[in-house]
Amino acid sequence: MKKNILLILIAAVAASYGCANKARLGVEVRPLIESEAKENNTGDSCAVAVMRLIAGGNAEKAGIKTGDIITEIDGKTLDLKGPGKASDFARQIMELPATSAVLTVIRSKKPMKITVQLGAA
Repeated sequence: MKKNILLILIAAVAASYGCANKARLGVEVRPLIESEAKENNTGDSCAVAVMRLIAGGNAEKAGIKTGDIITEIDGKTLDLKGPGKASDFARQIMELPATSAVLTVIRSKKPMKITVQLGAA
């Protein structure tokens, strides 16, 4: 009984702070290392590499693969700053107002666009 009350309380607090319905992609990313950025012509701070996919998540369902390099969200270059690049990417996804997004991805040095449905966190 205490556990259920705690879960309800957590959900209520998350909703009151606007955290309950944030967009979620279902990937774990990391900043590109310098050699990857040069190899894929992405510049030094405008892309992330997909390290891991959440099984059954939105990214996996859309066809994103481990090793893909994400360079844009809805046609806009990623806004990544300093050592927190991966968290900057997560913030940009969570702030999207839409239920889907078009990601520009580089796979095997070829750019492609992939539409991804965004689920609630």
